[in-house]
Amino acid sequence: MSTNYSVPDTLANTWQLFNLNEGFNEQKDLAKKYPGKLKELQVLFDQEARKNRLYPLITWDDVLEKTAKEMQRLLNETK
Repeated sequence: MSTNYSVPDTLANTWQLFNLNEGFNEQKDLAKKYPGKLKELQVLFDQEARKNRLYPLITWDDVLEKTAKEMQRLLNETK
């Protein structure tokens, strides 16, 4: 069930764009209306993700799986 999202996977996913000043509850996706702004933000996200070594992205399932394996390892050490 584990999935690591690589750079191409992340940028190829469906992104949404919201104007939180006009709709704080994220009901109106503006991605199709403003594709240039969406692309600008995707590039910025990618730059920051690379700078901060965020890739590969992980899910909570990945975190839980790793935690469960570590707990099992610790339990086996105490036997």
